[in-house]
Amino acid sequence: MRLRSLFARLVARFRWWRTNPAASNSQGRGALEDGLERWKVEFRESCFLQSLLPMPLPLTAIRLLRRPPHAPREQSVSRGETASVAADPHGAELVGDVEMSSFDDDPFVRPAHLEKLSKDEFYLDERGRPVGLAGPRARISEPETIGVQAGAGIRPVATNPWFLPMPNADGNFIFVEEPRFPVHQVLRTSDGRIARTPQGLEIWEKRDHHLGQTSVFEAIVTVNHAVEQWYGRRVPWGEDGRLEVLPHEFVGLNAYYNPLDRALHFGVVLYRMPEREQVYLFEISTSWEVAAHEGGHAIHDVLKPNKGLVDPGYRQWGESFGDQLAMWVSLVDRDRVEALLAETGGDLGRRSALTRMAEAFGTLRGGKEGLRDALNELRVSDTGEGFHERSQVLTGAAYWVFQGIAEAWRKEGKSPADAVREAGKTMGLFLVRSADHTPENSMTLEDVGKALLKVDKEYFSGNYRELWTAELTWREILTSRALEEWQAHEDSLPKLVLPAEASQEEADAMLRGSLEELGIDPPFALRLQSHQRDKKGRRFLRVGLMRNGPSATLGNHGILSFRTDGSLMDWLSPLPHALTAGTAMELLKKAEDLGLDRLEGALSLVPTEDGGHTVQVVHECRTEGDPHLMVHTLENPRGARHEYFFKERTRILHQRLRRRMLPKGAKMADPHAWFAR
Repeated sequence: MRLRSLFARLVARFRWWRTNPAASNSQGRGALEDGLERWKVEFRESCFLQSLLPMPLPLTAIRLLRRPPHAPREQSVSRGETASVAADPHGAELVGDVEMSSFDDDPFVRPAHLEKLSKDEFYLDERGRPVGLAGPRARISEPETIGVQAGAGIRPVATNPWFLPMPNADGNFIFVEEPRFPVHQVLRTSDGRIARTPQGLEIWEKRDHHLGQTSVFEAIVTVNHAVEQWYGRRVPWGEDGRLEVLPHEFVGLNAYYNPLDRALHFGVVLYRMPEREQVYLFEISTSWEVAAHEGGHAIHDVLKPNKGLVDPGYRQWGESFGDQLAMWVSLVDRDRVEALLAETGGDLGRRSALTRMAEAFGTLRGGKEGLRDALNELRVSDTGEGFHERSQVLTGAAYWVFQGIAEAWRKEGKSPADAVREAGKTMGLFLVRSADHTPENSMTLEDVGKALLKVDKEYFSGNYRELWTAELTWREILTSRALEEWQAHEDSLPKLVLPAEASQEEADAMLRGSLEELGIDPPFALRLQSHQRDKKGRRFLRVGLMRNGPSATLGNHGILSFRTDGSLMDWLSPLPHALTAGTAMELLKKAEDLGLDRLEGALSLVPTEDGGHTVQVVHECRTEGDPHLMVHTLENPRGARHEYFFKERTRILHQRLRRRMLPKGAKMADPHAWFAR
């Protein structure tokens, strides 16, 4: 079965290659014939091996089977949106005046080196020097104590030995003498015991170490800057556009974005390696990839402001979003690209520091692998519904497309390094722009796949449609039915126009006069929630669903996007798919009879797993020490408890830690046992 599926995948990609006019040249035909002959040999050998060994084909053989030669389509990829981003004098690469020590990946991969940030990323003193690690996009903060996670809160257990750095006389943050693997140091009494404060907190010795602070600051500033270039408009994360970061808040192998305070929180790990007595400290904030991934959650929170907090599709997409963002933003860095090419020998089909996520976690368990790898063969049927596990399917698909695009750029005459960087920018645009073309409240990976096809159509003239289609269908993210639905959606878009000079009031009036064309039947209506414009003049209108009745404002939202010429680019209705106005009103009447309209939170019409629909109310319980969600539905009006994202992630990471993250003979401190002594 596996070989048959691989053969089907090869055929799909061969068809894409055949539809490429550039494939008609003799050199292209020769490369294709060589590839097919190699595939025949591999197929015969693998069939023989499969009959002998009860295991799947090795990844190397699978890669040979899967990789037909790529060639640019007739319409050059250089005409895509990425070209304008690359040519933008304010492009995603930061070239600035402030030098800063930072890790490119994490300390277990390579040492720190110097990066540059613009002075615009800092608050400056009267002499034009940064006042610290704070600016309009991000601010580093250090709490007075370090704790352990207790429930959804933090219980203080030690004094915080880290303090905020100041720039040197030249206004730079350079820390070249810091150890990559610092030893944990505590203050001890005369009898050798750990000294404690009157409150019983361990006293950790002050340390003049700042690489965790500078690395996370550089990572998230670079992430936000790159995303705003790809997105074409501001991404006001955190509070008032500035993201708060706590790089040393608790002891534990974890980092998370908290949607309640809209801040990033990082832990520190106490560990001891085999045959060594010292206890070492690993700062999660020194991992550039982890910082970029968590910054991705903060970005995603802004790009989908109306997402359902308990929607599994949003969570699955969110984990892939963070992993992909860490990859594509890292390729803005020329040094990282050169290191990638040196590591892989120019073969992006080899595992590398780029594809592996969070190598530090793998190192602490005695290997070189990270938590996840973008170079994978996973399909939907190979994974469970857990959002970390399922996310790898989309990430793997995106990485394969990235390889194809990089090869297309190389065939356009770019150097290997420039081809990789351009492909990274292209994938970054695919990633963030897809948020404009997914449903606002409840979404699936299928919806994300359809959004990627839409981005390709609008921003790249369909250059990569067959490439995306072949990969997403093989991964089981899209089916033939889904492709037909996507095309039907494209064909049925109403012919609305929003003139370029139209004001927000005129946009609101256009909505009120277009309800029938948009498929919004009485007694429902639309209200304008937000009106954005990107740097190319495209406009994006988010709308809320209204109705006549006691609960006029509903928790359902839609989004319209308009091209630069004012024509409608896309419309995603606030009403769930296949739900009619009559059925929606019946469901809302049932919800009112059950008293759901009297709860704190808006009534939302949501799809169910069996293909039906229900009404849902999500109530946020922000009690101190135990914040959680209560989800009420027609089927369970009394409500069911759901945890916020970060608490579930903490549990998953600690389960992985206990199972397999320690090398033989090594001991990693259990935070609760350590501080219970």
